Amino acid sequence: MKLKLITPIVIATVLFSQCRKDNVIHGNTSYPADVANSWMQMQIRLTKLTAGYNSIVANRSFGYAGITMSESVLPAI
Repeated sequence: MKLKLITPIVIATVLFSQCRKDNVIHGNTSYPADVANSWMQMQIRLTKLTAGYNSIVANRSFGYAGITMSESVLPAI
């Protein structure tokens, strides 16, 4: 009888103790875009100078680079 009562209480305690909100407010809400601009300028130069680099490959690489940049700065924001 004790085990039937203790088990749900332990499970509920473990489940609800893991639910926390991180209320972290960062003071700086604006970040310079120097790194992103430099990265894309370098990619544009590589696209222009690389032989055999067609538009399909270039478009895909720009898309992947944009997603990678946004995911890399997301923890800082």
